[in-house]
Amino acid sequence: MRWVVSIGRQNIRWPRGFKAVVSAAFPVLLTKDGSGPPTNGPLLMMVNQHGELEFDIFAESVLGAGYLDFGNAVDNQNIDRFRLCFPGWRMLPIPASVDGGAIDIELHGGVTWEMCRGFEHDVKWSTPAGWTGAYVVEVSRGEGDGNWRPMRVVESGLTQWTFGTDLWNNFSGYLGPLRFRVVPVSSTPP
Repeated sequence: MRWVVSIGRQNIRWPRGFKAVVSAAFPVLLTKDGSGPPTNGPLLMMVNQHGELEFDIFAESVLGAGYLDFGNAVDNQNIDRFRLCFPGWRMLPIPASVDGGAIDIELHGGVTWEMCRGFEHDVKWSTPAGWTGAYVVEVSRGEGDGNWRPMRVVESGLTQWTFGTDLWNNFSGYLGPLRFRVVPVSSTPP
C-alpha cells in the first residue's frame, strides 16, 4: 500500500524526512519487505523518495471492518484513519434479490433513497453448492455507470444484508435508483 495525503481530489506528497506511526486494531500490518509476522503495530515508517508511506497489509483473510490509524511520529498526533477493506479474491457474481423481487445476477434499479426513508430493505441470496467463503455486496448507480463499490463484506453462512438510506452516503449527491450484486469472495487465491 502506498499512502499520500488527499486534499479534495488532489494528492499531496509527504515532506522529505517525514516519519509516521501506523497501527491497526488487529494483526494485519507487515513491514514493506514482508519480513516478520503480521502485527497491529505500531510500525514506524519513513516516507520513500516519492513522498509516500509504503507498507504491506496481510490479506490472507477477508477484511471488511477495521481501520488503520496514521500518526506523526514526532508528536504522536493522529493524522488520519483509513478504513481497511480487502474483500478477498472475487468469484463470479451469484443470483440475488431485493425484498423478494426478481432474482438476478445484477439487480437493476427500483430502490431509491425516497423509497428507503423510514424503511429498510433486504438483499438476499442462496449459498452456492459447496461454498464456505464470505460474500461482498456491491452497489452502483442505477443508470449503470459501471462503478461497482463494495459496501459490505458478509461472513460465511449468512445470506442476507439489510440496508437503509445511509447507503446513499456513498454516492455523493445521488438519490436515484441503485443496482446490487453479490460476489462470493475467498480468503485464498483461486
